[in-house]
Amino acid sequence: IGDGADRVVGKRLACENRGIFYPVADGADLSTTMASYYQYFAAGQEMCSPSYVEYTDAITSTQLYAGCLTMYDRSNPRPEILGVTCSDLNMIESIDVMKNLSGWHDLSCKMSDISKTCRPLELQECHIEQLRANVGSTSVCQSADYASGCPCIDTDCKDNPTFMDELGYFCDTWIGDDCTEAESRWGYTAGGQDAVQINCKRSCGLCDWKDDCPYEKAPSCTAEASAVPSFCRACETDKTSGVDIEGCYMSCGAKGEVRVCETIVNSAVRCGVFGLLSLVITAFAATVVATRPDEA
Repeated sequence: IGDGADRVVGKRLACENRGIFYPVADGADLSTTMASYYQYFAAGQEMCSPSYVEYTDAITSTQLYAGCLTMYDRSNPRPEILGVTCSDLNMIESIDVMKNLSGWHDLSCKMSDISKTCRPLELQECHIEQLRANVGSTSVCQSADYASGCPCIDTDCKDNPTFMDELGYFCDTWIGDDCTEAESRWGYTAGGQDAVQINCKRSCGLCDWKDDCPYEKAPSCTAEASAVPSFCRACETDKTSGVDIEGCYMSCGAKGEVRVCETIVNSAVRCGVFGLLSLVITAFAATVVATRPDEA
């Protein structure tokens, strides 16, 4: 920061750690530069399902539940974020009325599951170099040839959204972890490790990258990727830790079950190494997802 700052060390750290160096001159708009971090994650992630947050209106003090979804420009092989649109559930019906209906807990649980789902950060060095070039020539690390175009991921490579591994974890909880270490590090059977790699290719980072990208534009989100879950995860496994959007510990809502609730805290989501930042773009209600025992 500043015209007299040593830029050598800052740029070297960015280049060595898949980051972007932002030189800020005296009198420059620092706040805009600092806010530009979202572009990194927006370029490497695609949101096809909404996220939800409970909040209190600053003017009316009304309890609100909002669903938010990212909008993209898909005219190029890689989707580019245009913005985020949100809508309050209260526009459909009063929250007090909805909470007295029998399906409210199932709705709350599914909204929480969707919001807590981790997304992979899919950026190769070429893509990061393009982002650096957008900042300026002094930010480019000369680590990849980005001028001639970058590879693109196989758009047919998907996770099985209903797959649950032999220890009770869903695919997205593997983001940032090495799926080839399931047997040696976390005690999975050989067959269990194979099942993870077969069903969770996207989350495991096992999708093919095409050097000569065959796509003229980014595909739209599929109906499967945007579909509402058919079940609440807490009804399928005991590996759903943390709280839901109401601040209550994740639960199935079985008859006679007592919900344990706390104050909702806005904090980061745990989703492996890179998935930790997977919800940064839309800044939704933060919760804690399931992790394997030695990661808690």
